[in-house]
Amino acid sequence: MKVILVRHAIAEEKREDLDDIKRDLTKEGKEKFQKLIPDLIEKLAAQDKREVILWSSPANRAKQTAEIVAEGLQTDIHAIHDYIYEGDFESLNNELESVDDGSTVIVVGHEPTLSEWTEQMSDEEMEIKKGEMLCFRVTELSPLQADLQWVVTAK
Repeated sequence: MKVILVRHAIAEEKREDLDDIKRDLTKEGKEKFQKLIPDLIEKLAAQDKREVILWSSPANRAKQTAEIVAEGLQTDIHAIHDYIYEGDFESLNNELESVDDGSTVIVVGHEPTLSEWTEQMSDEEMEIKKGEMLCFRVTELSPLQADLQWVVTAK
């Protein structure tokens, strides 16, 4: 199984009059992220033919980023998971246990959660930039362990 962690694209700044979960992507964020989709398609094409499963946080900015991924890959967002927004690694691990080993799961979420999950899975310490994508090959599910395979970085 492959797991691709995707940090949402550039979003509206935090403001007191706007709930965090309702923050949208900016026009710049959408345009910059859209430019990364061909890189993602190329990386996925280099892998074995795998089913792609797309999950997102319920936050608007993550869902909008996932919609760009879905359109580019000609698929759908398969599930919206609160635990992605909440940063619950155990729930991610449990959910992955129900996924076919030949699949690629794309998870669209946030910082610092994605960096924390990266370290928990792979011992890699990194801060994930907006729009960045990291692909891991899962080596063990319980507990979740994975090797970093590639990174697509915002340009």
